[in-house]
Amino acid sequence: MKLRGPIRLHMTMNRALLTYNILLHAAAALGGPFVLPPVLARRKWRSQLGQRLGLTGLAPGRGRGGPFWIHALSVGETLSALPLVAALRRRWPRRGIFFSTTTLTGQHIARERLAGLVDRLFFFPCDLPAVVRSRLRQVRPDVVILVETDLWPNFLARAAALAIPVALVNARISRASFEGYRRARALTRPMFGSLAAVAAQSDLDARRLRALGVAPERLAVTGSLKFDQADNDDPAALAAVYRRCLQVDQDAPVFVAGSTHRGEEEEALAAACRRWRRRFAELRLVVAPRDPLRAAEVARLFRRHGLECRLWSRPAEAGGGEPVVVVDRMGFLRRLYAAASVA
Repeated sequence: MKLRGPIRLHMTMNRALLTYNILLHAAAALGGPFVLPPVLARRKWRSQLGQRLGLTGLAPGRGRGGPFWIHALSVGETLSALPLVAALRRRWPRRGIFFSTTTLTGQHIARERLAGLVDRLFFFPCDLPAVVRSRLRQVRPDVVILVETDLWPNFLARAAALAIPVALVNARISRASFEGYRRARALTRPMFGSLAAVAAQSDLDARRLRALGVAPERLAVTGSLKFDQADNDDPAALAAVYRRCLQVDQDAPVFVAGSTHRGEEEEALAAACRRWRRRFAELRLVVAPRDPLRAAEVARLFRRHGLECRLWSRPAEAGGGEPVVVVDRMGFLRRLYAAASVA
């Protein structure tokens, strides 16, 4: 599979995209007065807002030519991108690499794990036409590489208009996402069709991507990037990274229960966690069901027992720290054990 130029689909003329932008601007106008005051009141959020709206500049990267722009949604996607960034840096040591994330936790991990490998780290722009146009013209990438997900109509439309190829790597499409994209096919089919190259994790993902509009000649099954990650990661560094994701101090107790089965979570873990929390208020319980598809069911179980809970794929809110985290993705358990006090 070769990375070819973007398909020019004249997406800006798409009626669905026009409707999307009308609704997007209406939501921004109506919600702005309620959202902006708390954002502007906090210094950390103010700095993010400037980047997300394209108001803060980015210095040029190294070397000649446009940089690679790699984007990862959150923590999991950022960790998946590590071997890709390392490989690009080895292959093109003088080429600029810009890296963006959507979530704050993803940004933290990128700063810890990608220092020295990338030229610029920043937040992905809001999907407003003027904002994405400004950021793309500022970065002027030779290619944009999206990791796993986080596809935005205006961003892809503007990249196509500027003849910037966009590749999707480590691509995975869940059944729920597939059905959602199909329901909005008037908007999403041109979006998927504009991708210059797609590397899917599995045959099932590839079939779904073809059905959503990815051209077959631009699609290949390459497996998961997680298998390209080195197995000799420093345990102390891994522990620090994952404890930050869990929003716990380095000496706080973390219990990791891996490959759990139906019945074990309620009969043993939920009741035990309530007792442990009375003695260790900062304790975090990380539960990794043997079948990740059961994650939402397991999370509901813990909530019924009065325990706040979030899924691993959902970014933690600033200042959060739910006592229970349920892992709903594969490939993280070995590294989570590095952060555990007991497993």
